[in-house]
Amino acid sequence: MSASPEVAARLEIAEGADVVVRRLTFWLDDIAQWFPGSKAEAEIGPSEDKFMDAYAGRAGMLPDYPAVQAAAGAIIATHCARLAGTASREDLWAAAAGLETSTLFGGFKIDPRSGTQIGRRTVLVRWTDGKPAAVRLTTCRG
Repeated sequence: MSASPEVAARLEIAEGADVVVRRLTFWLDDIAQWFPGSKAEAEIGPSEDKFMDAYAGRAGMLPDYPAVQAAAGAIIATHCARLAGTASREDLWAAAAGLETSTLFGGFKIDPRSGTQIGRRTVLVRWTDGKPAAVRLTTCRG
């Protein structure tokens, strides 16, 4: 028993679509605050490579996003304390509000009125063939 012409056409399309789907390379884009290898210029603190090597040497593994974010926060806080010459909240805020710099995590600049981070650039990450890779930087407008 043979299929009707309509059913045969549907089967042919389905088989063709299956072949196309199997040949497609799956990809997905996503935004990340930081991604290894994004190579952000560090004006203060260690470069990404130096931090990654030091962290891996002590922890036995590469740092994850929260570890890099925490390190960048500590670098900014220490830098602001040096600029302010004190640990008073008002002086630290004034130092931070006037700061425009970058760390291994990326750019840092805040709006002094709202405290909103306006100097960050996010990383576009593309997953291709099951592997993530940084594609390009995009600007984050707070």
